[in-house]
Amino acid sequence: MKLATAMQIIDQSHPESPKGFRVHFDRIEGSLRHGDFFPERDEEPFDNQEATWQMAQMFARTAPKQYVNIYVIHALDFTPVAGGQILRQYPQPIPPRKP
Repeated sequence: MKLATAMQIIDQSHPESPKGFRVHFDRIEGSLRHGDFFPERDEEPFDNQEATWQMAQMFARTAPKQYVNIYVIHALDFTPVAGGQILRQYPQPIPPRKP
């Protein structure tokens, strides 16, 4: 069987599965956090989850500090991908006090 044929069968059996991925992040402005993502709605989403995570990691390493809570979402319904982690989490967990 050709790979294209197999992919058609798989796609037909899972019509509800989201297609494409975006990188979500919060931007801190003063005392407020604003949610945003890239690519924008009018741009094509990333088609590979692994590549999208790599993009999220590069963004977390290089973006200014006001960009926090970076993670990957499904492009169709904007839900976080399963098993993902939050990069540059804010607020950061508070370490336990020493007695």
